[in-house]
Amino acid sequence: MAQKQEDSSHTVTMSRPLSQSEENWAKLTDQGTGIAACGIALKRYVEEIQITKALHELMDHYAIARARIVENNKGKLYLQVHNSPAKPTVKEKSWPNVDHSIFNPGVLELQNDDENHTLSLALNQIVCSEINIPFLNINKIAAPPLDVLEVHFYRNSSMPQTIIVIRIHSGACDRTSCCVMVKHFLTALNAIVEGRKPEFPDSPGKNELTSPMEDMIPKGKADKGFLTKGLDVLGYALDSKKYSLLPFNPEFTKMPNNGCFMSDIVTYNLGREGTNALYSACKKENTTLTAALASAYLQTASNIKELKEKKLNQFCFTGVLDCRPYFEPPLAENALGNYSAGILQGAQVKNDISFWDLARLISSKTEKEVRKHKHFSELPVLAMLVRQVMKHPSLTPNSSKRSGLFTLFFGEPGKIEWKDMDSLNVAGSLGPVASMHAVGPCFCACESMREGPDLCISFIFATPVFTKDQMHCFATSVFELLKSSSCF
Repeated sequence: MAQKQEDSSHTVTMSRPLSQSEENWAKLTDQGTGIAACGIALKRYVEEIQITKALHELMDHYAIARARIVENNKGKLYLQVHNSPAKPTVKEKSWPNVDHSIFNPGVLELQNDDENHTLSLALNQIVCSEINIPFLNINKIAAPPLDVLEVHFYRNSSMPQTIIVIRIHSGACDRTSCCVMVKHFLTALNAIVEGRKPEFPDSPGKNELTSPMEDMIPKGKADKGFLTKGLDVLGYALDSKKYSLLPFNPEFTKMPNNGCFMSDIVTYNLGREGTNALYSACKKENTTLTAALASAYLQTASNIKELKEKKLNQFCFTGVLDCRPYFEPPLAENALGNYSAGILQGAQVKNDISFWDLARLISSKTEKEVRKHKHFSELPVLAMLVRQVMKHPSLTPNSSKRSGLFTLFFGEPGKIEWKDMDSLNVAGSLGPVASMHAVGPCFCACESMREGPDLCISFIFATPVFTKDQMHCFATSVFELLKSSSCF
């Protein structure tokens, strides 16, 4: 639990050391995986003071929202919170130059964007840029002390449009936390615009830092000795040799010192009819949406010409699980922190297996892994693997840092709601998404649900390891497979 102490200026401070998984995420984020961002597009102007007040309200309501990642003289990372008035980090940035003449595949189209798609293109361009901007301290260095939450905003001088980007450091918060924080921020901003005092429901973590995930794991569900962990790491490493990745960009394989990567995004949506058809098909076929998506990614990859010709049909992927419901007692959804864990899975895509048979196989295997508490017991093993790849990128093909085919999230897609926020005139949102250019899979698939319902999937990938054209072709094939398998 967090401890209270006094600093030199007698300001009461809460602090606790980062757990091993949090520290891993902090280091990954510093290298370029885990810079989380959610962009909200408004068809109106809002003032910096209004954004600052809304962020202030959010920070007052959640201790972790006003936390910083600090480092002691022994190199140990801590979360630290000053109980003095929070100082929100809010910066205005220049509206991007949007070139309509350039073909932009994989751009999320905002609903009712009738201004020549300017707002849609700007939102995509801004969010993509933001996940490539590292968290910096006051000296403009990507090293502690670092705020875990900051806001950048952009205003279009030619028409009443504002894009707000909420940035969250993955060393402190997961995707569930991002969705909660964005929702509360928008609620506060709407109230402030209307001249009202924002109201939040009671939630854990207002006046304290919640415990890290490792301290919340039920007794006996993560027991694994050091030798066993070491053998498991070795087993995973040996198994990785048989798993295939997406073919790299040929230009990347020719580049010396392959290490200067960035993240890029393509986003596609099924639309209302396609989304309803997919959900209905999942129900009929007795499987989950997550398993259907995983099946689409795997079958699309196995049909890529280079892999099919070489009969490379074995893949590795990671499912990310929100562990809050699995603690004893369960943790509330609005308990902020990083409480997500990965379950590593291997899959062979045989030529004779149908789309839905593969989905059911993935679903049943996932259920079995969760029953065996793999999300808890494998936590230290995966952490050791990630640390090794961070230290030794050459362990991966072409030093690409690619650790598997894809990552996706178990459970329902994230949803950023803005009901009863008419004063903001919200046009839409993109995210939350997170950077993927340090250690990570070939792509991370972040699902979100727009009103409709309309399922959107953002594919985040490292470039120049892969090109936008490559990922555009892959994603297009995925969606064609989803539609044909849902009879849409």
